[in-house]
Amino acid sequence: MEESIEQGTIYFTEIPKYKVLSEKKGEEMTKSNFDKSLILKDLIEKEWERNYKNGLGELQFAFVGFMLGESMTCFEHWKKLVIVCCSSEDLCRTEVGFYLDFIKVFYGQLKQLPGDFFTEASTSGSFIKVSLQNLNEFLMDSATNPKLKQRADKFFKLIKSQFKFEASREADLQNYALGNLEGDEDMPQIVNLSEPLINLH
Repeated sequence: MEESIEQGTIYFTEIPKYKVLSEKKGEEMTKSNFDKSLILKDLIEKEWERNYKNGLGELQFAFVGFMLGESMTCFEHWKKLVIVCCSSEDLCRTEVGFYLDFIKVFYGQLKQLPGDFFTEASTSGSFIKVSLQNLNEFLMDSATNPKLKQRADKFFKLIKSQFKFEASREADLQNYALGNLEGDEDMPQIVNLSEPLINLH
């Protein structure tokens, strides 16, 4: 991936959407489409030469290019990295150091975003909303390293207090049930049993 900017060229690590698995059962292949741990593991071990800080540096570089250079290529790469990092549940059990640092870097970036970014993020389908919800779901799990869980808890409380943004899916479900949030196709549908049923036959 590259983009010319004032006689310069940006080269980014290629991030696949899927990890090709051979001799894997259907259940494992399905899980790999949701949990990006294998992709992130490959990035850390191969592309970033077993030094995850190289990856965090690339995340920072892409973000700066997006914010200051107004580069859509940088934005798309930053988005891909955020999605992968926030969708790697299995890896967060082993790469504790990476996630401790990722939370700090990611929070610093979120603070630099325009004020209306989180207003837009409240709409269904926003990649930042889905990413934060995914991250919240697996980092706040009981199996998470205690130190990492403590930092994650502080991170999500700061997100809520500073940006008025609730990262838990439970809050979405509550707001949806109260009619305060437009549901998406993944939301459970609420049926009013007092209304007459329509005979479709």
